[in-house]
Amino acid sequence: MRREGASEFVLLEYIKQESDIITFHVPLTIEGQDKTFHIVNEKFFDSIRRRVHLINTSRGEVIDGNALKKAIDSGRLGSAVLDVWENEPLIDKDLLQMVTIGTPHIAGYSTDGKANGTKMSVRSLSKFFGLGLDNWSVNSLSEFSDNKMVINAAGKKQETIISEAVLRTYNVLDDDAIFRKSISSFEEQREHYRPRREYGAYTINLLNDKDNIGTVLTELGFIVNGNSGIRNL
Repeated sequence: MRREGASEFVLLEYIKQESDIITFHVPLTIEGQDKTFHIVNEKFFDSIRRRVHLINTSRGEVIDGNALKKAIDSGRLGSAVLDVWENEPLIDKDLLQMVTIGTPHIAGYSTDGKANGTKMSVRSLSKFFGLGLDNWSVNSLSEFSDNKMVINAAGKKQETIISEAVLRTYNVLDDDAIFRKSISSFEEQREHYRPRREYGAYTINLLNDKDNIGTVLTELGFIVNGNSGIRNL
Protein backbone atom coordinates (compact mmCIF):
# COMPACT_ATOMS: atom_id res chain seq x y z
CA MET A 1 0.00 0.00 0.00
CA ARG A 2 2.86 2.38 0.77
CA ARG A 3 4.34 1.81 -2.68
CA GLU A 4 1.19 1.52 -4.79
CA GLY A 5 -1.24 3.74 -2.91
CA ALA A 6 -4.50 3.12 -1.10
CA SER A 7 -6.86 3.20 -4.10
CA GLU A 8 -6.73 -0.58 -4.60
CA PHE A 9 -5.64 -1.68 -1.12
CA VAL A 10 -6.84 -1.57 2.48
CA LEU A 11 -5.12 -2.16 5.80
CA LEU A 12 -5.09 -5.64 7.28
CA GLU A 13 -7.01 -4.32 10.29
CA TYR A 14 -9.87 -3.35 7.97
CA ILE A 15 -9.85 -6.79 6.35
CA LYS A 16 -10.01 -8.51 9.74
CA GLN A 17 -13.04 -6.49 10.76
CA GLU A 18 -14.99 -6.53 7.51
CA SER A 19 -14.25 -9.81 5.71
CA ASP A 20 -16.16 -13.08 5.86
CA ILE A 21 -13.42 -14.83 3.86
CA ILE A 22 -9.71 -14.10 4.30
CA THR A 23 -7.31 -15.71 1.84
CA PHE A 24 -3.52 -15.31 1.83
CA HIS A 25 -1.35 -14.97 -1.30
CA VAL A 26 1.79 -13.39 0.10
CA PRO A 27 5.52 -14.19 0.04
CA LEU A 28 7.21 -15.36 3.23
CA THR A 29 9.30 -12.59 4.76
CA ILE A 30 10.93 -13.33 8.11
CA GLU A 31 11.70 -9.81 9.29
CA GLY A 32 11.21 -6.15 8.47
CA GLN A 33 8.26 -3.79 8.49
CA ASP A 34 6.22 -6.03 6.20
CA LYS A 35 7.21 -9.43 7.57
CA THR A 36 4.63 -12.13 6.96
CA PHE A 37 6.08 -14.83 9.21
CA HIS A 38 3.27 -15.78 11.62
CA ILE A 39 1.27 -12.74 10.57
CA VAL A 40 -1.67 -14.96 11.52
CA ASN A 41 -1.23 -15.58 15.23
CA GLU A 42 -3.29 -15.56 18.42
CA LYS A 43 -3.56 -11.77 18.30
CA PHE A 44 -4.83 -12.00 14.73
CA PHE A 45 -7.54 -14.49 15.69
CA ASP A 46 -8.58 -12.40 18.67
CA SER A 47 -9.26 -9.43 16.37
CA ILE A 48 -11.20 -11.03 13.50
CA ARG A 49 -14.93 -11.41 13.14
CA ARG A 50 -16.31 -14.69 14.38
CA ARG A 51 -16.88 -17.51 11.90
CA VAL A 52 -14.48 -16.14 9.31
CA HIS A 53 -13.40 -18.59 6.60
CA LEU A 54 -9.59 -18.70 6.39
CA ILE A 55 -7.65 -19.89 3.33
CA ASN A 56 -3.88 -20.09 2.93
CA THR A 57 -2.28 -20.93 -0.42
CA SER A 58 0.88 -18.86 0.05
CA ARG A 59 3.48 -20.18 2.53
CA GLY A 60 2.88 -22.36 5.55
CA GLU A 61 4.79 -20.19 8.00
CA VAL A 62 2.48 -17.26 7.33
CA ILE A 63 0.16 -18.92 9.87
CA ASP A 64 1.14 -19.96 13.39
CA GLY A 65 -0.12 -23.54 13.42
CA ASN A 66 -0.63 -23.71 17.17
CA ALA A 67 -2.66 -20.49 17.12
CA LEU A 68 -4.74 -21.86 14.27
CA LYS A 69 -5.49 -25.06 16.17
CA LYS A 70 -6.68 -23.03 19.15
CA ALA A 71 -8.89 -20.88 16.91
CA ILE A 72 -10.45 -23.95 15.28
CA ASP A 73 -10.93 -25.69 18.61
CA SER A 74 -12.64 -22.64 20.11
CA GLY A 75 -15.09 -22.33 17.21
CA ARG A 76 -13.66 -18.97 16.24
CA LEU A 77 -13.48 -19.89 12.55
CA GLY A 78 -16.18 -20.88 10.12
CA SER A 79 -13.66 -23.04 8.26
CA ALA A 80 -9.93 -23.37 7.65
CA VAL A 81 -8.49 -24.41 4.28
CA LEU A 82 -4.75 -25.04 3.96
CA ASP A 83 -2.71 -25.88 0.89
CA VAL A 84 0.57 -24.93 2.57
CA TRP A 85 1.99 -26.00 5.92
CA GLU A 86 4.67 -25.19 8.43
CA ASN A 87 7.71 -27.49 8.22
CA GLU A 88 6.75 -29.07 4.89
CA PRO A 89 6.86 -31.95 4.16
CA LEU A 90 6.76 -32.87 7.88
CA ILE A 91 3.38 -31.35 8.50
CA ASP A 92 1.35 -31.25 11.69
CA LYS A 93 -0.91 -34.30 11.43
CA ASP A 94 -3.19 -33.05 14.19
CA LEU A 95 -3.73 -29.79 12.32
CA LEU A 96 -4.59 -31.67 9.14
CA GLN A 97 -7.30 -33.53 11.02
CA MET A 98 -8.73 -30.23 12.26
CA VAL A 99 -8.86 -28.21 9.03
CA THR A 100 -11.90 -28.30 6.76
CA ILE A 101 -9.84 -28.94 3.61
CA GLY A 102 -6.15 -29.79 3.34
CA THR A 103 -4.03 -30.29 0.21
CA PRO A 104 -0.29 -30.93 -0.33
CA HIS A 105 0.85 -27.54 -1.71
CA ILE A 106 -0.67 -28.05 -5.17
CA ALA A 107 -2.91 -24.98 -5.53
CA GLY A 108 -0.74 -23.61 -8.33
CA TYR A 109 -0.13 -26.97 -9.99
CA SER A 110 -2.56 -26.62 -12.86
CA THR A 111 -1.12 -27.16 -16.33
CA ASP A 112 -1.99 -23.56 -17.15
CA GLY A 113 -0.29 -22.31 -13.97
CA LYS A 114 2.89 -24.21 -14.79
CA ALA A 115 2.83 -22.74 -18.30
CA ASN A 116 2.51 -19.23 -16.87
CA GLY A 117 5.34 -19.89 -14.44
CA THR A 118 7.56 -21.15 -17.26
CA LYS A 119 6.75 -18.08 -19.35
CA MET A 120 7.64 -15.73 -16.51
CA SER A 121 10.91 -17.55 -15.85
CA VAL A 122 11.96 -17.56 -19.52
CA ARG A 123 11.17 -13.86 -19.93
CA SER A 124 13.03 -12.90 -16.75
CA LEU A 125 16.12 -14.88 -17.76
CA SER A 126 15.94 -13.43 -21.25
CA LYS A 127 15.87 -9.86 -19.96
CA PHE A 128 18.75 -10.49 -17.57
CA PHE A 129 21.02 -12.27 -20.07
CA GLY A 130 19.80 -10.51 -23.23
CA LEU A 131 18.59 -13.69 -24.92
CA GLY A 132 15.98 -12.05 -27.13
CA LEU A 133 13.08 -14.02 -25.66
CA ASP A 134 11.43 -11.17 -23.78
CA ASN A 135 8.03 -11.91 -25.33
CA TRP A 136 8.26 -15.71 -25.26
CA SER A 137 5.01 -17.59 -24.56
CA VAL A 138 3.75 -21.14 -24.50
CA ASN A 139 2.24 -21.69 -27.93
CA SER A 140 -0.36 -24.24 -26.92
CA LEU A 141 -1.23 -26.75 -24.25
CA SER A 142 -2.22 -30.34 -24.89
CA GLU A 143 -5.86 -30.86 -25.76
CA PHE A 144 -8.08 -33.06 -23.62
CA SER A 145 -11.41 -34.68 -24.40
CA ASP A 146 -13.55 -33.69 -21.41
CA ASN A 147 -13.40 -29.94 -22.02
CA LYS A 148 -17.01 -29.27 -22.94
CA MET A 149 -20.04 -29.15 -20.69
CA VAL A 150 -23.75 -28.38 -20.98
CA ILE A 151 -25.46 -26.62 -18.08
CA ASN A 152 -29.17 -25.97 -17.96
CA ALA A 153 -29.72 -22.81 -15.90
CA ALA A 154 -33.49 -23.19 -15.70
CA GLY A 155 -34.69 -22.96 -12.10
CA LYS A 156 -31.17 -22.81 -10.65
CA LYS A 157 -29.60 -20.15 -8.47
CA GLN A 158 -26.42 -18.42 -9.60
CA GLU A 159 -24.39 -20.14 -6.89
CA THR A 160 -25.62 -23.55 -8.02
CA ILE A 161 -24.66 -22.92 -11.64
CA ILE A 162 -21.20 -21.61 -10.74
CA SER A 163 -20.63 -24.57 -8.42
CA GLU A 164 -21.67 -27.00 -11.16
CA ALA A 165 -19.23 -25.45 -13.61
CA VAL A 166 -16.34 -25.25 -11.16
CA LEU A 167 -16.75 -28.81 -9.88
CA ARG A 168 -16.76 -30.13 -13.43
CA THR A 169 -13.24 -28.74 -13.82
CA TYR A 170 -11.85 -29.70 -10.43
CA ASN A 171 -13.08 -30.96 -7.06
CA VAL A 172 -10.62 -30.03 -4.31
CA LEU A 173 -12.14 -32.69 -2.03
CA ASP A 174 -10.54 -35.37 -4.22
CA ASP A 175 -7.07 -34.03 -3.43
CA ASP A 176 -8.05 -33.62 0.22
CA ALA A 177 -9.06 -37.28 0.45
CA ILE A 178 -5.84 -38.51 -1.20
CA PHE A 179 -3.73 -36.34 1.10
CA ARG A 180 -5.41 -37.53 4.29
CA LYS A 181 -4.95 -41.18 3.30
CA SER A 182 -1.20 -40.78 2.75
CA ILE A 183 0.31 -37.84 4.62
CA SER A 184 3.81 -39.32 4.37
CA SER A 185 3.74 -39.14 0.55
CA PHE A 186 3.50 -35.32 0.57
CA GLU A 187 6.39 -34.80 -1.84
CA GLU A 188 5.41 -37.72 -4.06
CA GLN A 189 1.88 -36.34 -4.46
CA ARG A 190 3.36 -33.03 -5.60
CA GLU A 191 5.92 -34.60 -7.92
CA HIS A 192 3.41 -36.87 -9.65
CA TYR A 193 0.41 -34.57 -9.56
CA ARG A 194 -2.11 -35.31 -12.28
CA PRO A 195 -2.79 -32.84 -15.13
CA ARG A 196 -5.38 -30.22 -14.18
CA ARG A 197 -6.66 -27.46 -16.43
CA GLU A 198 -8.05 -24.06 -15.48
CA TYR A 199 -11.41 -22.56 -16.40
CA GLY A 200 -10.21 -21.06 -19.68
CA ALA A 201 -9.74 -24.55 -21.12
CA TYR A 202 -13.44 -25.34 -20.75
CA THR A 203 -16.36 -24.46 -22.99
CA ILE A 204 -19.85 -24.21 -21.49
CA ASN A 205 -23.06 -24.44 -23.48
CA LEU A 206 -25.34 -22.58 -21.06
CA LEU A 207 -29.03 -23.18 -21.69
CA ASN A 208 -31.95 -21.04 -20.52
CA ASP A 209 -29.74 -18.31 -19.11
CA LYS A 210 -32.44 -15.73 -18.41
CA ASP A 211 -30.44 -14.02 -15.63
CA ASN A 212 -27.27 -13.53 -17.70
CA ILE A 213 -25.21 -15.80 -15.45
CA GLY A 214 -23.05 -16.55 -18.46
CA THR A 215 -21.43 -13.15 -17.95
CA VAL A 216 -20.23 -14.20 -14.50
CA LEU A 217 -18.86 -17.48 -15.82
CA THR A 218 -17.07 -15.61 -18.62
CA GLU A 219 -15.51 -13.25 -16.09
CA LEU A 220 -14.27 -16.31 -14.17
CA GLY A 221 -12.49 -17.39 -17.34
CA PHE A 222 -14.78 -19.97 -18.93
CA ILE A 223 -15.66 -19.92 -22.61
CA VAL A 224 -19.45 -19.59 -22.55
CA ASN A 225 -21.44 -20.08 -25.74
CA GLY A 226 -18.50 -18.81 -27.78
CA ASN A 227 -17.52 -15.91 -25.50
CA SER A 228 -13.95 -16.31 -24.28
CA GLY A 229 -13.03 -15.56 -20.68
CA ILE A 230 -9.72 -14.37 -19.28
CA ARG A 231 -6.71 -16.43 -20.34
CA ASN A 232 -3.07 -15.61 -19.74
CA LEU A 233 -0.49 -18.01 -21.12
